[in-house]
Amino acid sequence: MSVTIPRRLRREPLIEVIWQAVFDDSVEVPVAEANLGLLYADLRKSSNKWRLRRLPGAQIPPAIAEQDPNLRYTVKYRIEAPDNPVLYQVGDRIVSVNCRRPYVGWDTFKQSILHVQRLLAENGQVPGPDHHALRYLDLIQRDDMVDLNGLRFNLTIGDQTIDKQPLHVRVELAYHGANHVLQIITPAQVQLKEGLQQGILVDLETRTSALKDWSRIPEQVEHLHSASKSMFFEQILKPEVIERFEPEY
Repeated sequence: MSVTIPRRLRREPLIEVIWQAVFDDSVEVPVAEANLGLLYADLRKSSNKWRLRRLPGAQIPPAIAEQDPNLRYTVKYRIEAPDNPVLYQVGDRIVSVNCRRPYVGWDTFKQSILHVQRLLAENGQVPGPDHHALRYLDLIQRDDMVDLNGLRFNLTIGDQTIDKQPLHVRVELAYHGANHVLQIITPAQVQLKEGLQQGILVDLETRTSALKDWSRIPEQVEHLHSASKSMFFEQILKPEVIERFEPEY
């Protein structure tokens, strides 16, 4: 079935979008140590509202984190500013650009990604990441989709159709020239500015290898964005659900 992909949704179910660069192989200088101060100082040039926060992960000794796969990619520091939905997070093996509600739009978010890419590439203390990814988290509330029948998703166990039952499923898929990790969680509860919201969480991460080359990221991130949109609108949401979000073409 052919689906026209919207340019944007007037009623955006998106609660957060994340770009993250991940360093799978060990690096001589931890990413946080090499780049945190540089990134913070650069952001402060544009506004003195940016603040650096030390997160609980910063208390984990590096030697312990390296031995535990669950801790190796822990975020240790966050740089954020009041009333700005874009924030930056850094760990010893990860750096990310996050945007919470209200979403600033792809063009603006992409510029934030490329700003970090240029800054860290020019610094030269850490080679390019092993892979990077775009991750979109959408919370579809019950007024828009009462159960899993609004998704192009079918699951049966024996003679039982799974559509209203509590569910947490994770699957890896290839589509539109990219690798996707899709998680669907219901019921999901998310604390937003407007209060606690409940619905079906669609967590879609689209990733690709960067081959330790910062220069590959500008072109690749545009492809990740295109592939993620194609996956979301062509393979996950049914057309009647897309229409409820008032798409613009």
